[in-house]
Amino acid sequence: MSPTTHRLFFALWPEPRVVAALEAARATLAPGPLARKVPGDSLHITLAFLGEVEAAAVAPLIALARDLPVPAFTLRLDRIECWRRGGIVFAGSSAPCPALDVVVAGLRDALSKMGVNLDARPFVPHVTLFRDGRVAAQPLAAPIEWAVQGVRLVESVPGRGYVALWGAEG
Repeated sequence: MSPTTHRLFFALWPEPRVVAALEAARATLAPGPLARKVPGDSLHITLAFLGEVEAAAVAPLIALARDLPVPAFTLRLDRIECWRRGGIVFAGSSAPCPALDVVVAGLRDALSKMGVNLDARPFVPHVTLFRDGRVAAQPLAAPIEWAVQGVRLVESVPGRGYVALWGAEG
């Protein structure tokens, strides 16, 4: 990363109550001795990873985040799963969330119109709890109801973690 670029992504960021519920669910798991826990203040759902972005493109992306229509909706997290490749242990949902799908489609469409190339893989909403871990897929003991209020545009800053450029919790 050069001083003229920023490593950016759009995300949903949970409110403290949701973070506490995710941390409580995570505490019940035994993902193995090599597992690395994602810090509580870094728990999120990535909607679109942009990668390295030139500094001149940041202001238009902030405007997109500000103007993106995001109706309030509830996302239900009710499963723990693991992607064996990469050892990603995550909280996810057993059922689609149509409102989230509409937000992601609108975001991807707007980014495409701005000339941003995104990963072609299908969107799978998930909150990474551990890296380099392994667990069996299982239901959460208590589903987590996340009241989504909007999106964040976030920068990943080496040595500082994640910094919100636009948006708030929820």
